Amino acid sequence: MLICSEQLAFAAPDVIREQQQVLLRQHVDYIAGHSRFYQRMAREHGIDLRDVRCYDDLAELPFTTKADLEQYGDEFLCVEERQVADICLTSGTTGLPVAFMQSRDDLERLSFNEQLAFTTAGLTADDRVLIAAAIDRCFMAGMAYFLGLKKIGSTVIRGGSSSVSVVAQLIERFRPNALVGVPTLFLALAEILRQKGIDPRQCGVKNWCALVSRCAIRI
Repeated sequence: MLICSEQLAFAAPDVIREQQQVLLRQHVDYIAGHSRFYQRMAREHGIDLRDVRCYDDLAELPFTTKADLEQYGDEFLCVEERQVADICLTSGTTGLPVAFMQSRDDLERLSFNEQLAFTTAGLTADDRVLIAAAIDRCFMAGMAYFLGLKKIGSTVIRGGSSSVSVVAQLIERFRPNALVGVPTLFLALAEILRQKGIDPRQCGVKNWCALVSRCAIRI
């Protein structure tokens, strides 16, 4: 029997691993019946996806590459098109932006993941949080952080990352006590605040959540 996500986060390691194995089998069974990409991959490599029952079995599967996502993006969709709630794009830094179709359930899982990260960083419903990360151009990051903070109950200011000067203005006007962004933005922001005669240590921000590999780290 599956344990709910909130309880699982604090379960014993062996209990967590067993639950992960159950979820893995459910996931593989689902894509075997719904994913055109993995159905074709299994046929081409002579693999029966129903044989994938545990982590060790994953070693028998070929890697799914970014090129696969670029070339066969539509084949990864495992729900009806009308169930797609959001279309997200990667930045396109190293090629064409890759599209990810997200259902409402996907967004719920995304928000729960960010809720755990921000709760671990110490954020609560009493915090006023400025998101200084990309939240436009179909990019996932800022939206994910917003959904996670919404789930916590925090007050959110969606400042984005396109203008450090705008972020500085939002700090002056709305006095957030927590800021979400990348370390390089924090450094540039501190310099702008100093130029405006404001000591960054006295601007009201007590919790600086640096985003490293999609994890929130309090600094």
